[in-house]
Amino acid sequence: MPKSPAKAPIIYKSGFPLSLYLFLSFPIVSSGIFVFYQLSILALLINLPVAMLLFYTFFCRHSSKIEITAKNEMRITYFFPWDKNVLINLTKFKYIDYARGFYNPFDERTLGYSSLFRKCYDLLIVSDNINDSQIEIKVNTKLLNFHKLIRFLKKDNKLFLIKLKNTKAFIW
Repeated sequence: MPKSPAKAPIIYKSGFPLSLYLFLSFPIVSSGIFVFYQLSILALLINLPVAMLLFYTFFCRHSSKIEITAKNEMRITYFFPWDKNVLINLTKFKYIDYARGFYNPFDERTLGYSSLFRKCYDLLIVSDNINDSQIEIKVNTKLLNFHKLIRFLKKDNKLFLIKLKNTKAFIW
């Protein structure tokens, strides 16, 4: 019987964002409030899907956790099944770039126009050359974990943080 390949130990790991857990508990809490205060079930059936759709759009879209193994493989696992999970071999790349959504309005690398029309996710870009982006990944991680990820990729994986020349197409 052949041995299964050994998994490389994980050297960096981030969890799913807090907003995802709020999204999952929101229907239970709101149903409990409606039952406790004896409010209309029809109002719950109308307002709950609208509120969940808005909450998903602004806070939970592209909810993901990121793991980096000792083999320099970055696994991005999305919570929602319509987003495809991503596996990137970091040894093939030399440069990284990123763009922040509206979660961090004071970052110089913003994604979107002014603070009102910013995107609701962060963009991680890896590349092998200085001119073109090869892989662009939309992620939504815990609030402070994205900068930890960038620092980890710069320090431990020896990737250079640059401003790619073609990023003007999505960073306004």
